[in-house]
Amino acid sequence: MLRDLKIETLTGNLKLKALGLDSFGYGNLSLIDRDSGLIVARPFGKACDSLSMDDMLVFDLMGNLVEGDGRATEDLPVHLELYRNFADLDAIAMTRSTYATAFAQAGRDIPFYGSLHADFFGSDIPCIKRMDEEDFEDDYILSMAHAVKEELAAFTPEIMPAVLVHSHGAFVFGHNAGDVLSNAAALEETARLAFLTEMLNPDVEQPSLKLMEKGFYARHSMLLRSDAPDKD
Repeated sequence: MLRDLKIETLTGNLKLKALGLDSFGYGNLSLIDRDSGLIVARPFGKACDSLSMDDMLVFDLMGNLVEGDGRATEDLPVHLELYRNFADLDAIAMTRSTYATAFAQAGRDIPFYGSLHADFFGSDIPCIKRMDEEDFEDDYILSMAHAVKEELAAFTPEIMPAVLVHSHGAFVFGHNAGDVLSNAAALEETARLAFLTEMLNPDVEQPSLKLMEKGFYARHSMLLRSDAPDKD
């Protein structure tokens, strides 16, 4: 079942580590088949380097295991919550790349400082609130899922394809595995540049938001035109 999606999911998970977006292989890239409502994700507890297509698990939108042998990674409820609430979202990855995770651990949004940021992100990249003791006493992962959903709902995945999770890492979104990997790489480079910018000039001021709007909408309008079907 879903052979091609399993191959794409496996390849995406391996590339997360190979590209330095998930150094220790703890990340999780999942994909959904919207026609069937089934989700393919990696299993918990198996080293990234030893994953095979046969290890990929298939879940329904309620998190029930439909195919495969193993159990879900702990962040799967976040993926499910987002797939259920954003119909145009087809791929999600949880990443822990170095600079993006540093901003998450600091509990900071990644501020807009230049054109590369604007190429991918239509605003400062948000970091959700710190989970408190009550969240841990209830359901920490479900609380995280709701917080990411609320943050994403304020922007839409097209405008904001990544959300930082306080003290945890980041969730990155796209239409397929390649899209997610590109956005995850852009997130890490944007975080690195923001960190270096503040190191070089602690008093740096953000550019006019008009620069971000111009860069973001110009690039995305171009992408939309390139994706349009050819007319006869």
